[in-house]
Order: sequence, then C-alpha cells, then structure tokens
Amino acid sequence: MKPNWLLKLNIILLSIFSFFIAKGQISEKAIPHIQSNQKSSYARNILVIDTLSLPLWDDFSYNKTTPDSSLWLYGKNIFINNGYTYLPPSFNVASLDGFDGQGIAYDNDAGNNGIGDSLVSQPIDLSNFTINSNINLSFFWQEGYGGFAPDQQDSLKLSFMNADGNWIQVHGFGGNGNIEPTLFSQHFERVNDSSFLHAGFQFKFEVSGNLAGDFDVWNIDYIYLNEGNTPVNTQDNAYDSYEDRTFSRKAGTLFGDYYALPLHHLEKAWLEENLQTSDFIYNNLWAGNANNFSFGTEFFSIVYDTLKPQNLIDSLDVDGVFLTDLQDTAQFTYQVKNKSNFINHLMSEKETEDSVYLNFQFNLGTNDSLFFETINGVAQYYPELSFRENDTISTIIPLHDYYAYDDGSAESRVQLNSRNYLLAQGYEMIGERYLTGIEIYAPNIGQNSSTQNITLLVWNNLTANTSDILRAQNVLINESTSINQFQRFSFDRPVLLDGDFFIGYREENDDPISIGFDKNTNSADKLFYNQSGTWEPNLILEGSIMIRPVFEKARITVSNKKEINTDWDIRAYPNPNKGRLKLTEQWDEINIYDLKGRLLFQHYNTGNQNVIDISLLGNDLYLLKIRKASQIKTLKLMMKK
Repeated sequence: MKPNWLLKLNIILLSIFSFFIAKGQISEKAIPHIQSNQKSSYARNILVIDTLSLPLWDDFSYNKTTPDSSLWLYGKNIFINNGYTYLPPSFNVASLDGFDGQGIAYDNDAGNNGIGDSLVSQPIDLSNFTINSNINLSFFWQEGYGGFAPDQQDSLKLSFMNADGNWIQVHGFGGNGNIEPTLFSQHFERVNDSSFLHAGFQFKFEVSGNLAGDFDVWNIDYIYLNEGNTPVNTQDNAYDSYEDRTFSRKAGTLFGDYYALPLHHLEKAWLEENLQTSDFIYNNLWAGNANNFSFGTEFFSIVYDTLKPQNLIDSLDVDGVFLTDLQDTAQFTYQVKNKSNFINHLMSEKETEDSVYLNFQFNLGTNDSLFFETINGVAQYYPELSFRENDTISTIIPLHDYYAYDDGSAESRVQLNSRNYLLAQGYEMIGERYLTGIEIYAPNIGQNSSTQNITLLVWNNLTANTSDILRAQNVLINESTSINQFQRFSFDRPVLLDGDFFIGYREENDDPISIGFDKNTNSADKLFYNQSGTWEPNLILEGSIMIRPVFEKARITVSNKKEINTDWDIRAYPNPNKGRLKLTEQWDEINIYDLKGRLLFQHYNTGNQNVIDISLLGNDLYLLKIRKASQIKTLKLMMKK
C-alpha cells in the first residue's frame, strides 16, 4: 500500500530555485559521539598494559562510538560508525574529519585548513625485532564522497614514532574530490628502519584539510600490525589474506520502511501485504578464495523475541550474489522462512503482551578461525584475538508503542535554520488510532545544552489551511543525558488519526535546536519543510530524522469521541538510573534484559518493596519486563552511574 502523498499535498512544481530555498531551510551537521562526562572508551577483554606487544589488530566492530582505549592512546575525537562509509571490509569504521568528539569544529573559519582528527596507537614494544623481521602495518582506507569528499589539497597522513620521540611521516594519501563513493583500498607500510624498532614505537593517522567540520572525511578499517604480515598477490590486487568473513552492513527491516511499529496496531492483512525481504552486506577477506568450498558462505539466521530469547520464532531464508571481485563483497537478501507462522505468532503476542522486540540475528558459523599469522613458515596463534569477533550481527525491531523510520542510532544531526521555520515528516498508520505524543532525539550539543522550547505539530494534510493542524503544543526540550536517548512528550489530549498523517515542529529559537539524523536508513521522501507558507519536499538530505509518533494506551476521554482503553500505567524512575530503581505502582516480578535478550536480573516482590538495587548493572540501555498478576509492562531503562 503506497501513501498518497501527492493527493494530500498542495505543492507547486519544483524548480532549481526551490532546491536552493530548501537548502537554506535546513542543514546537516556532525553529531557529538562522546558525552562531556564520558569517562573512558570501550576496551576489549584484553590486558591493558603500559606497552603493547604484537600483534595489534582492530576492525572497530564493537558497539561503541569511540576507539578501544586499550589499543589507542589518543582517539576520543574519532567517530566509530557505519553511516559515513561505503562497503567497508567489516562492520564499522573509524572516520576522521574536522570535528572533535563533541561535534565542534576545530576552526569555524571554513577558509582555514590544518590538522584535524588524529588516531594514535598505544606504545608498542618492537625492541626485540630487526629490520629483517618483516613487520608490516596494513589497513584499509577510503576517502569520503559528495559533500564529504577531500580535495587535492587535503590528505590522510601516516607517521611512525622513532626512538628519539619524533614523528616521521612515512606515507600520505591525497583527496580526489569524488562525487560517487569508491571502494576501500588496502595499504601496507613496512617498519623497515632501525630507528622505529624500539620499546615505545607508535603509529599515527591524522587528517589535514578543512577544519570547519566534516567537509573532508577519511575512513579507516581493519588495522593490523604484526611480524609476517605480508600482502598476497592476486590477479587484480595485492592484499593480505585473512581467514575472516565479516559483515559490512547490518540487515534492514522487513516491515517496509519501519524500524519500529506499535504492537497493537499490527493487523494480519497489513502484515501479509507489507512483510517483505530485506538485505545485508557480507565480505570474504580470504584473498582469491571467495568460491573456495572449504571456506564457503554459511549462515545460521534466526529471529526471536529478546524478551523471550529461549523461544525461537522462525529461521530465516538467506540468498545472495557477490558484488565485487576486489573484496569478495556480497549482498544477501533475507526473509522469514514461514511467513504464515511468523504472522500468526505476532498476532498471538498482540493479544497477551505489550511489547515484542524482534531480534533478526545472523551468524557466520564456525569456519572462521582463531587469529593467526604465518611466521617463517609456522602458524602462530593468538588466543586473545579471534576472527570470530565480527561474525554476528543483529537487527532489533521494537514492536512497542511508536513508529520509527530510524534505527535508533544517530550519525549526524539536522536543524532548521531560522525561527518560525516548519518541519514535517509523513507517516502511514495502520487503521484508526489515537496519537498520544511525540518522541524526539535532541543530541547533547551547544544549542541543546539548556532548556529550549519548540512547538510540536500534527497535521492531517500539508497545506496553508490552519484547519489541517490537528494539534499544536509547546514543549521544553532538555539536553539528552545519554547518546541516542529520546525524550517523550505527551499531548494534553490524544489526537484521533486515520491513515496518512504528519508530525513535526516549529522552530521557536534564534539559535535553532538540533535533531538526531540516522544515515543508515533513508526516509528522505517523507520529509518536508516550510519557510514562508509553502511546503517543499526534501531534496538534499539522505537519511531519517529521529522524530517518532507515539501511541501509548491511556484512559483519557478525547473531546466527545470514544474512550480509550487502558493498560497498566506503571513507571520506573529515575531514568537514567544510577543503581536504585523505584516503581510507581505495586508489582510482583521484574526481569531486566540487555538488548540481545539475555536475562541479567530477576527479582520477586515479597512485600511492599519500594526500592530495587540494580547497581551491579553496567552503563547501558536495558529492557524492563514488569509483571503484576496477569498484567505485563515493558519499559526501557538507561543505566548511567
């Protein structure tokens, strides 16, 4: 079913002039990927010591936005992401540009070029090696494209530190101003000078270019430093051979454009018509062996509810073709194996549960080995590392009480460029429902650092007619206390909707507020702006703005309309939480899960317990499943100590 946007919009034919008007209405900017009070970067489960030993390997496939601090001495300004890249060797890359970790330009003057982001390794002991030890540093690199493309005067530089403590540049890459994306290239740099073979060796990546933001972006991935690390000559390219198969991009959604839907909105006929196939990207990094039978492609692919991880809902059919020869990159499509059973399961859960968090999980099986290198003809294994670390991806689709085009993670931010400008995003709803509020992600940056007001708006049609505005409510936006934390605003009175509708806001500030922008999904054709009375469709942004319609169940009489039925309205607070959890109503049982569906905490209420000690949980986002008799409520909780 396609939304009839054109029938509901009173928009004139566009021209080149309207494109420039739209560009002046809204702008996209970098997002902070660290909080001002963030204490440390993610560290793998390896020993953190003053000086590292070989090998050093990092493919950035961990679920954090800053580099591993046990491997990188300086790198907190580097953004680990999957949104600024094209077909990376493995999931996530390190992006270097002209923004620091708070999303602030190194220099606001766009005419000033200089050194931007730097990624510096921890000291590495090479004192026991010689120039004949065949030590190489290898990595994949890629320059940005379009508006993020480095020009000829911009560069990515690689430097080694010598025994005198001086940085020596050993290689550099110049920009080409690419309009279209290019594939990653692998580079080898041999550590062949005796001045580098000392106990405190380090290497450094740094970018030189425009310091006013993310105009010049360079991506780095799959960094490997070790003895015996040598390229393998193949027909088309010389690159290292790793017995490693990786995921390059997470799986998309099977629910049309939606990455979240209200569980109680689902209808069997809608699912039968709209449940579709989606895809993900896979790489085989074993040089020249993409079709090798002993190292073929096998997937263990399932879908389950993270709140009931022991119950398999269905397995997934996966099929695909290779896209390139260089990296043996393949695009795989997937779908549920038994569509009828899958739909029936969701219909059954709709009757008894308030939420289902579907986890579509893909695993590459057991062919990938422990990490090893061949040195002087002998395989040397490194048990603290494993090629299997990047062999699993998951896409979680919340079926709760809101619709979302975004996947819950922002790679940048957008803002309206002046007071009184309007933004609207279109949605196609299943059936007739009551809209109870709107969720917005407002990143923690300069203009969001204090309370500001905007006017939330709901439209039936985007016209100049004010009668099409179904709700206008002024709200106060506070700074987000955690990355990707949404703020939920409830309306004074719910809004009865049927079919297509639009939600958005009017900018009320001279210093505009910023809204999170997801670059891994794309609902650009559903985004509209209004500068001076005429609605213009989005022509310049590619992604999904992080603003969501909410359909909570509550007992409220709406004008003279019918009354909405209620569900259990228990709340958990404070949220974010430091370790002492309180609930607003009596309860019998509480279970706390991580987003992978693992049960981490279970507690039964033997009396009138008011406070629950959850201090053993680490800083992260969790799902709370609370039960009282037959009533069940699922909530999100952010731990932030």
